[in-house]
Amino acid sequence: MTPFIPPKGLPDGDVGRADYLGAANMPQDVPTHPVRILVAEDNESHQHLLLLNIVDQKANAEVRVVSTGADLLKCVREDSYDCVVLDFNLPDFRADELVQSAAEHLTATPVVIVSANTDQSVVIDSFRSGVVDFVPKDEAMVGDALWRSIEHAIQENRRLTNERREQDRRERYLAKLAETDQLTGLYNRRYFERCIDEGRWDSDRRKTMSVVMLDIDHFKQINDTHGHHAGDDTLCQTADFILTQIDGSDIAIRWGGEEFVIIRPSASLVDSMIWAERLRRLIEHRGIHWKDQAINITVSTGIHECHADELNRGVIDRADDAMYLAKERGRNQVCTSLMADMCKLAREVGGDRSLEPRGRFERFIELASPLLGPTQRDHTTDHAEQVATMAREIARILKLPEDLQRQIHTAGLLHDIGKCMIPEAVLAKRGRLTLMERAIVSKHAEYGAEIAEELGFDSQVSCFIREHHTRYDAMESDADHAEHTAHIGSRVLCATDALVTMMTCRTYQSPKSLVEALRELRQEKNRQFDPDVVNAAHFIESLFSLAA
Repeated sequence: MTPFIPPKGLPDGDVGRADYLGAANMPQDVPTHPVRILVAEDNESHQHLLLLNIVDQKANAEVRVVSTGADLLKCVREDSYDCVVLDFNLPDFRADELVQSAAEHLTATPVVIVSANTDQSVVIDSFRSGVVDFVPKDEAMVGDALWRSIEHAIQENRRLTNERREQDRRERYLAKLAETDQLTGLYNRRYFERCIDEGRWDSDRRKTMSVVMLDIDHFKQINDTHGHHAGDDTLCQTADFILTQIDGSDIAIRWGGEEFVIIRPSASLVDSMIWAERLRRLIEHRGIHWKDQAINITVSTGIHECHADELNRGVIDRADDAMYLAKERGRNQVCTSLMADMCKLAREVGGDRSLEPRGRFERFIELASPLLGPTQRDHTTDHAEQVATMAREIARILKLPEDLQRQIHTAGLLHDIGKCMIPEAVLAKRGRLTLMERAIVSKHAEYGAEIAEELGFDSQVSCFIREHHTRYDAMESDADHAEHTAHIGSRVLCATDALVTMMTCRTYQSPKSLVEALRELRQEKNRQFDPDVVNAAHFIESLFSLAA
């Protein structure tokens, strides 16, 4: 194999790669990069004549000469050329066979065959192999016939390359058009389907992904009140809000109608809930501007979390279930598929009237347990039992009616059941919670009241659960006996839950002694806690054994 021969007029070693396609648009008197040509010819004298002919015709031609088909294959695998000049009969290959063998590496390189044999069969076999031109060898070694053929081959290749690129661009544009929602500019459902079919996320099994589905609340009312153009603009501006909150790794889709889907990598379900809550607040606070008026809108959002390789069409249904739960709970909020699962389970268990309420509670915990983490299970079992027992004892000291004592005990058992809907990660987090994380945890009382109602417990029990984190100084004063009864159970649970929690080892705190816990309870007397409940707690000797 001979080395590259630098084009005339350049010092040895000053050899650059040809840029023939770009050179075609330059004025003829402007120097261009050298054209790179690979010549395969086994006859040394013919090699020399072909080489001289090419260089004489094109001063800035860079030529490499090889003697065998094997050498040619090695060259085209390792480097690129603007044209290949190939003798039809090499020692180890015929040209038509060689072109087929090297086809993978010659997709962008035209081939010109030269041969002393001009039989019709040789010419036909040459063109059938996909070459651009055939030049008799005696014509190739004199005059400009070979160069004209090379130049034609390069120009034709350039034309075909440009056509292919334009076709590729057109096909990409049409494919993108087919997968783009024309109103909002977001992807459409077809794009998601293609990603699933192609296994876009299958390779990264460890990555956690969140599917977020949101629906514009009361969208029909916007169309009916302001017209369909306002409705279209509402969709577009909502899409713009979404785009401001995503990055290059996220996918935003207009799923259909007023529904949108965002697929995004996430560190955890809590991370996705916080992200979705920020988006919800942004849309609620900014609203939509239509002509000279502002339109207030809200969105209901559902989230499903899974591993990347689990992303399929079914995950949309899971996010959709969560979104519909947000609608059922009053709209303008974020729900998760975990919450939807728990609500569905509570309805199923609550519908079994063959069980007493306590039995329905125990059955619910039994069925929910596989979906729960260690902290969730502890809060809804051991911790709940301690709070219920202590709460009933305080209610007894306060001389509350027996029925009310039973209700308080039941509410104590269920007071943390709403934590089944709170992600385990935030409940078990070490250290302080962020404001957004505290907002997530604070909703467990409301969730718990709803689950209690689904399980068939009376409204008084669900009221105690709903209010058991309400501060004493934030409650309305008890003007009559009915109001006192409505609040006293919540106040007993509030103090008892705090007392048991302070004496329990948590990831975020060391346990306090009963004396220390009672001291803190007393410090918040008349503020966070009911003074009568605090006084009752200090006079119960059995608290020591209950706490143990």
